[in-house]
Amino acid sequence: MSLISWFKRKILRDPQERWNYQYAIGQWDALKDARKRERQEVVKDYFIRYANGGSLLEIGAGDGILPELIFKKQHYAHYVGADVADEVMAKANERLGDERHKFIFGNMNDWQIKGMFDVVLFNESINYAQDLSKTFSDATKNLNDGGVFIVSMHEHKRSPEIWAAFDQSFTVLEQKLVENDFSKWMVKVGKPK
Repeated sequence: MSLISWFKRKILRDPQERWNYQYAIGQWDALKDARKRERQEVVKDYFIRYANGGSLLEIGAGDGILPELIFKKQHYAHYVGADVADEVMAKANERLGDERHKFIFGNMNDWQIKGMFDVVLFNESINYAQDLSKTFSDATKNLNDGGVFIVSMHEHKRSPEIWAAFDQSFTVLEQKLVENDFSKWMVKVGKPK
């Protein structure tokens, strides 16, 4: 770790530096824990139900767990994973990138993601949005007609605020609470109002 990286991460609180560092030291390896896969399977089931064979944009893609371990590179025509950890995105592209899979730098608080998708998925990431209404509105611009949003989030101190913003922006089509000995997650599917 360089002094410049440390300064950006600790003093400037640069989110890109923080996320790259956290992935580098293995802080997010627990995402591969089998106890977390149950809620990922709910995400997959919702995708299949609402957009099987369609395109998927995952915000908070991390190192590519969803396409690699859960979807096993099936059920969609095109997948784009976006995350603020650019080094992690580069490694995911090396491991999984091909004509159907692409990992890009994307910050939900400074939305500049291009392309249209059948599903926009906030996968354990929406709690990092600084302005929920703006983030949902920005992401809607990337949604094909008839497309849906899927949001999966663990129980969190911002959960009531986040779900209120989701319910205000979207018509909820389905939702499921997933609980186990590790945590609780809510997964919701919605269409823009």
